[in-house]
Amino acid sequence: MQEHDPAGLSVARQQVCDMAARYRIGVILPMEWGCPHGILNVAFVISGEGRVLGCQPRNQLAPEEDWHYVPGYGRQMFRLGALSFGISICHEGWRYPETVRWPAVRGAAVVFHPHHAGNDSEDMLPDTFAAADSAYYELCLLRTCDDVSGTRERSFLRECRLCASLPGGSDSADIS
Repeated sequence: MQEHDPAGLSVARQQVCDMAARYRIGVILPMEWGCPHGILNVAFVISGEGRVLGCQPRNQLAPEEDWHYVPGYGRQMFRLGALSFGISICHEGWRYPETVRWPAVRGAAVVFHPHHAGNDSEDMLPDTFAAADSAYYELCLLRTCDDVSGTRERSFLRECRLCASLPGGSDSADIS
């Protein structure tokens, strides 16, 4: 593992800000970030103008990561254009439902869930959208309206199936 390099990380974040401005895209940038108490696991939100709009620290740490990270505190809502969203980092999103519920009840259309699930050299190459066995399988929780029968989850899954087609990917992802 490389040593924590605050100056290098700051340069890297600025390079991403410059690219976001050049291509006019919003970016969620997961990083390790130093604070007076140690190293935080954070996700910076960068606007299409290249400005850092804020960051969401990871507040709930897995016990096996206590030696490396310090917990952050607080939750934030973000907005890029018309999209309002929240962020739940790593195991927060599946072990602590309140980290997803918090932005959802405040109007988040999406809760992004950045996490490490592998790397480019040791895991399979992603070639199918929503393949759960891929290192790049993304968990994204969307706010949906309750459908008449009360099957909110099924309604959400049907919507995902309609959106699952990507160039070079499969439109038959089994997400039900």
